[in-house]
Amino acid sequence: MAEHRLERLFKPRSIAVVGISVKGKDPASGWAAGGGQYVQQYQRLGYEGKIYPIHPTAEEPIFGIGPAKNLSEVPEPIDLCVIGVGPKNVPDVLEECAKVGVKFAHIFTAGFSESGEPEGIALENKIKEIAKKGNIGIIGPNCMGLAYVPSAKLSIWPILPPKPGPVAYLSQSGVNCFQFITYGLGQGLLFSKVVSFGNAAVLDSTDYLDYLAQDPETKVICMYVEGIKDGPRFTKLVKEVNTKKPVIMWKSGVSAAGSRAAASHTGALTGSEQVWDAFFKQTGAVRVSSLEELTDVAMTFLYLKPAPKGKRIGVMLGGGGYSVQTADICSSEGLELPIFTKETQDKLKSFITVVGAGFKNPLDSEPMAERAEAMSDAVLTLNNEPNIDVIAMSTELGFLRGVEKINLLKDNLLKFAQEPNHKPLAAIMDIAMGNKEMKEAADEMKKLLPRAGIPTYRTMARLIRSVAKIAEYQAFLQKAG
Repeated sequence: MAEHRLERLFKPRSIAVVGISVKGKDPASGWAAGGGQYVQQYQRLGYEGKIYPIHPTAEEPIFGIGPAKNLSEVPEPIDLCVIGVGPKNVPDVLEECAKVGVKFAHIFTAGFSESGEPEGIALENKIKEIAKKGNIGIIGPNCMGLAYVPSAKLSIWPILPPKPGPVAYLSQSGVNCFQFITYGLGQGLLFSKVVSFGNAAVLDSTDYLDYLAQDPETKVICMYVEGIKDGPRFTKLVKEVNTKKPVIMWKSGVSAAGSRAAASHTGALTGSEQVWDAFFKQTGAVRVSSLEELTDVAMTFLYLKPAPKGKRIGVMLGGGGYSVQTADICSSEGLELPIFTKETQDKLKSFITVVGAGFKNPLDSEPMAERAEAMSDAVLTLNNEPNIDVIAMSTELGFLRGVEKINLLKDNLLKFAQEPNHKPLAAIMDIAMGNKEMKEAADEMKKLLPRAGIPTYRTMARLIRSVAKIAEYQAFLQKAG
């Protein structure tokens, strides 16, 4: 298989950085500013290629590296040039990139078409012209670029782990990248490639999506999109990729106010809400509307095993009001709550107190929440219920009143996850009450369950919404193939 044209972008052997302050680090934070932050963070993560700081007058080493005065002084081909100079100077740097054969340039600088000003628009048109003549793939301008590529040991933030994972993220917002990474890490996600692409003057979301479609590291593709410049190409590609790897998309800027904000942020062409409704229906891309939902749904695609075969859900929880709320949420999200068979209800009644309990669906019993054995047996019983495709359980682990009971439930659920042909199980597990040891046991449980195929969530609404998204995706795959 031929190497993808973006392979050198995501696996650069050499990086030049133009636009570095010789003042070095901020004494308060220890962080460098401008282009220097890229050199600093590449070094911290252990980038194994060559880094070349470029500064026309610097005599002393920059972050321990002797600077070159210009790109022509660099003694080897440059795969990626990070540009952090002022917007008026960017065309000159790009001309030099073209002269020495730089393959890719990331323009960190803002002040182009997103400004809405004639000068900024003209500058962006100029860099597109230079890129076309010089055959340079440009990330940006006005973006963080390769924000996080752990397999290549590239990151622009110092606190991110070097271990790669299966989730990719393409975003027109740089800050949004950092938020999704840090929030996702807390939910058990690990990342393959995270790209902030800003104005997308040359390389657009479709270019990165095309690469991720064949990237063996990437299993789930997440996107934050404000606007698309080539709608037909994007739609065709998303529909094609989505049958192989799920494409989860947070589309913002569909309202009039959002469209104005998107135009001033990245100069994006947004389109109406009706247009985007048609796009999601046609492509089967999974639509989300917040950072939390993006994270929950990505986690669900990654961990919920096996995927649900349908939209029929069986719910087990405690509290009558909670039961009614859950039923309403299922209805609004398009999930069905079929009545359990008489056989299932009779089996549940054999080990769960009948007084104050409901057995039709949701299974609703507060006393059950105090017994690890009863919850485990309820899961096994619902696993044999023919009218459901997926199980959702909610329990307040503090009700178990002891580390031993929490560990017993954990062991039973891990054993369930190993059973062949079991129904998918998703869980809400909070511990509002309990001592330090109980909380530690609960935290350990919530770490282990997702890896075994049982994702955990903070609320039932988020669980149901996420399960509904993966059920919709499975229906799309069945229809498509």
